[in-house]
Amino acid sequence: MLFLSHLANAQFYRGSYQEFGKNRLQFFEPNWQHQDYENFNVYFYGTGRPLADFAAKEGAATLTRLQDLLDYRMRGKVFILIFNTQSEFQQSNIGLEIPNANNIGGTTHLQGNKLFVYFDGSHQDFQRQIRGGLTEVIVRQLMFGKNWKEMVKNSALMSIPDWYINGLVSYATRRWSVDIDDRLRDLVLDGKIGKINRLTGPDATFAGHALWYYISEVYGPEVIPNVLYMSKISRSIESGFLFVLGQSMDGLIESAQKYYLAKYISDDAQRELPDGEKLKVRTKKTRTYQRVSLSPNADYTAFTSNQLGQYKVWLHDVNKRKTKRIMKGSHKLERIPDESYPILSWSPSSDILAVVYEKKGKVLLELYDLETKKWDKRELVRVEKVLGFNFSNDGRRLVISAIKNSQSDLFVFNLLQNSMRQITNDIYDDLTPSFIPNSNTIIFASNRASDSVRAPNDVNLMMDNTDLFLYDYKEKPKVYKRLVNSQDYNEQQPYALSEKYFAFLSGENGIRNRYIGQVDSSISHIDTVIHYRYFTKTTPVSNYKRNILYQSMSVESKKFAEMIKYQGKYQFYIKDFDDVKKERVEATAYGTTVEKKKEEKLRIKSEQGTQFDVFAPPLRDQKVHADSLALDINNYHFGNTPTSPTSKTEGPIKNSRLITLKTVSIQKEKEKPEEVKPPKQENYRLAFLATDVTTAVNFEFANQLYQPFNGGPYNSPGTGLVFKISLFDIMEDHNITGGARYGLNEASTEWSLNY
Repeated sequence: MLFLSHLANAQFYRGSYQEFGKNRLQFFEPNWQHQDYENFNVYFYGTGRPLADFAAKEGAATLTRLQDLLDYRMRGKVFILIFNTQSEFQQSNIGLEIPNANNIGGTTHLQGNKLFVYFDGSHQDFQRQIRGGLTEVIVRQLMFGKNWKEMVKNSALMSIPDWYINGLVSYATRRWSVDIDDRLRDLVLDGKIGKINRLTGPDATFAGHALWYYISEVYGPEVIPNVLYMSKISRSIESGFLFVLGQSMDGLIESAQKYYLAKYISDDAQRELPDGEKLKVRTKKTRTYQRVSLSPNADYTAFTSNQLGQYKVWLHDVNKRKTKRIMKGSHKLERIPDESYPILSWSPSSDILAVVYEKKGKVLLELYDLETKKWDKRELVRVEKVLGFNFSNDGRRLVISAIKNSQSDLFVFNLLQNSMRQITNDIYDDLTPSFIPNSNTIIFASNRASDSVRAPNDVNLMMDNTDLFLYDYKEKPKVYKRLVNSQDYNEQQPYALSEKYFAFLSGENGIRNRYIGQVDSSISHIDTVIHYRYFTKTTPVSNYKRNILYQSMSVESKKFAEMIKYQGKYQFYIKDFDDVKKERVEATAYGTTVEKKKEEKLRIKSEQGTQFDVFAPPLRDQKVHADSLALDINNYHFGNTPTSPTSKTEGPIKNSRLITLKTVSIQKEKEKPEEVKPPKQENYRLAFLATDVTTAVNFEFANQLYQPFNGGPYNSPGTGLVFKISLFDIMEDHNITGGARYGLNEASTEWSLNY
């Protein structure tokens, strides 16, 4: 031992600087494949091929739209990585980088053209992720450049606040919506727009969105590329606004604040807050609250909260006015939180609260007994993710909206048999289902354009918004019964109050309010039997200042619970069904804009001409040419018949003996983009991209862990210049970092390579 110790070389050890490799636990093994298009590469796995096709189609359309909006053509390709669910995205190593906490210099992130998206059951949200990601890639490339030299130079010379790029990305993704309008009201009325440079997080994004929207409305959208270009070449966002708009940054913010105040103050004055019983629930600003659920006897309400990915389930006793936590899960982490779980629903007996959540890659259903305070756990094995569910009246079945094979469908789960039955099976989104009382009919929201059960799986038949449908899963009719048909707004969270009445949420007037629908019928025609035509009458029953975020109905107690967010605080209410119906709710400025666009579409459609295809037998003394199909049918003559102006007559044009007229509507719209043909599908091969460039001046060795022992004390290497570059593979499972340190004393030059 003494001999070995004599030969050993002593070293200084600084274990606190050890950087360990990090990997997240994965409960599935993706077999990545990719398709290479002209402007992007799409990566997917398993059953994600339909999502990849949708992403390719939407990506091509988004790139075309952004090039027109920003007057900039993207350089290079975009790498789009698609995950089938958000939980599978969270199991990846994406975003799990090792920060250099001791770097007092600067780190330039070179993420390049890499985009990660996941499917959460809604193609509308999936589309929004694609649009937002591509917009951010193009905007950052426009502002900072394409290659790493341009990025290092521009990031060092130009400081851009969060609201500038994040707000522009949000604006280019969705110019305006009911949710954006609702969020902005509190920001404007609280005076936060004037403090835009001090805002962070979502507040900075929405404030920036509002400023870019104001510029578009007042100065026109064509000035936005000019503002970006002038900001880039002058290395100052203030100069960009001043040179193009002729207004300073402070003046622009003040003008935008006045613009929105003029809209919202007068609009808020004609609306009201809920007048039901306000629950005494203490909320925190750092938490997001969701999914209020009212028990059938209206004695309890349950809801969830989420803070940095850590979720909790709360139970509020309405009579005792006390709230307690009954479940807690996951951990607080700095990443995109999964706020889709947990999901709640009450059994008809009011003594069982069902909770669905995910853990270690499994979808779990737990039943909480209010009397025994015990949980009954079981696994839902035939689905990848649950989006929503509700009990049947007998409490033996659950109707579930869930993701399976990368599409959201409806299922019925039998609690006694522990069996799952699939009801719908297509690419269209089927969301927020519930049973009609005492029946097998399901009411749900969907983005399907066709009512046919056998409609083809075609992304072109997907609507941008959701309508409401009925379907009896035991009778299995050939069509879904459409209750509400609106192409401009989402109808969501439907609850059947009886066979004829149902309640739902809609943003028809610009704020998401509650509506009551009544299914009625009339005789359409009679042959051997009487045929009926069914239609729906909808009436608003609320006129709130803010959106209704969640609602829950109890037919048994004739009460409902709802949640809104007002002045930055979540508020919960319980109220009896109100028989007084509002005949009309005044539209907001946003709602009025949508109505004007709808009227403009109808006006253009009514002004569209009619083109006639002519099918005529050949005449004896007249040759029929191809160009003879273009005829003026209002002033047509045969042979040598003298031409005379015809009088304009009312009524339809009739077919003549020799010529048959077939009307074809003339579409005065832009030509549809060419269909994106999917290229060859290939397996993924390991590829690396540069992600970070670090430049710094420090007083430390490149390798901090072990240095030769010189008898002490530890000697610092002195001042040195450090340059490092990090490489990640596309999936971020492998990291290679190389660099060099040049000591100014010319005695401590080092090279390093880490994996």
